[in-house]
Amino acid sequence: MSGGVAKRHKNTIAKIKPGDKLIFYVKQERKNKEVLEPKIVGIFEAISEPSTDSTRIFKSTLTPTRLTRSGLGSSL
Repeated sequence: MSGGVAKRHKNTIAKIKPGDKLIFYVKQERKNKEVLEPKIVGIFEAISEPSTDSTRIFKSTLTPTRLTRSGLGSSL
């Protein structure tokens, strides 16, 4: 499984090494008129060094700094 982050986070992501544990947190967001509270959505393990790839993962956002990860269990 691979994921990416915006270029502005590349210095933070550069510190991640294979074997590090990653906690994915989603900030508060709105879905129609409902406000969804912030929450932890998954815990993963890094299985690669960070790399750069400008291929789009999401239509709306460019996330060129990439990291391959594996799930340590199901997403929460």
